[in-house]
Formats: sequence, C-alpha cells, structure tokens
Amino acid sequence: PIFLVSILLFMKNQIRLIFITVILLSLLFATIVNINHQSFNFYMLPSRGWELLIGALLGININQYSISKNKKIKEVLGIIGFFMIFFSFCFFKDTGDHPTYLTLVPVIGAYLIIQDSNKENFINKILSLKGIVFLGLISYSLYLWHHPIFSFFKVMAVKENNLSIKICLITLSVFLAFLTYR
Repeated sequence: PIFLVSILLFMKNQIRLIFITVILLSLLFATIVNINHQSFNFYMLPSRGWELLIGALLGININQYSISKNKKIKEVLGIIGFFMIFFSFCFFKDTGDHPTYLTLVPVIGAYLIIQDSNKENFINKILSLKGIVFLGLISYSLYLWHHPIFSFFKVMAVKENNLSIKICLITLSVFLAFLTYR
C-alpha cells in the first residue's frame, strides 16, 4: 500500500506539471491565433483549454496546496479576485481580445475566490445572497435566451439604445430564463 500511495503522489505531481505546461501552451496559442482568427480562437478548445485546466489545477490543489494557510490572507486574496473580475467587466470592452493573456485577469480572479473555501468570508457572504444565487441558478438559461432576444429586436430595427426597451428585453430574458430553469 505504501508503494501504491507513493506512485499516486508521484503521478499527481506529474499531472500537475503536465497541466501547467498545457496551460502555458494553450494560452500562448490563444494569444497568437487571436491576431488573425478571432472566431476560431473564441470557440475552439485549443485556445480555451487553458481556462478549463486552471479550474482542474485548482481542483487538484485546493485541499493539498493553498496560496496561504492564513484565513485572513485567503480572504484578502478572495476580495482581490472579486475586484479582478469586476475590473474585467468594467474595462474589457472588446470581446475580440478574448481569450488571450488579458483573460488571465478574470480567470485568476475566479481562482482566488474559489481557493478561499471559508464559508464565513466576506465574498462568500455576498455570493450567497438570495438574488445572486438566483441569478447563478438561471445564468445558463439567461445566457441562452438573451442573445436571440436582443438579436431579434436588432433585426426588427427596434432601437436598443432606448433604456426602457433594454429594460424590457432584459426582463423578458430573465423571465424566460426562469421558466426554462424551472
């Protein structure tokens, strides 16, 4: 049994090294390919794989290794991660720049939030609010509904710049997302 455990630990370290290598190669590939082939870059696994593998690396590391054992440092890092995601929403306007090295900002932000698994920290309390949880539950349905709704109204030459129409379209998207989720 000790021999088997040592083989598994050795393999886990090799898997971690393979993940890190593939993450770096995929990120480099995405950054280079994005120059001439933005659609390919956005939709294809070779350029998006690094994002998924960072999540897998977190899954491997979350219990064994941590950025810090200190709960306060982990909480501060979680808050920094939250602001990294918020920053990317506010300042990354050109979606053609993703995935590239710029996408590291929200991905590392998410990593920092998830690595702080303390349920009593500030960010987890915010993310546990009923409204936020509700949006999280319907988010995939909302993702699927919003694009055709906004596209349909754009094709119908309805002015989307009108705030009241945008609010109605968002409300309709949320309503349909909720029905689909249920």
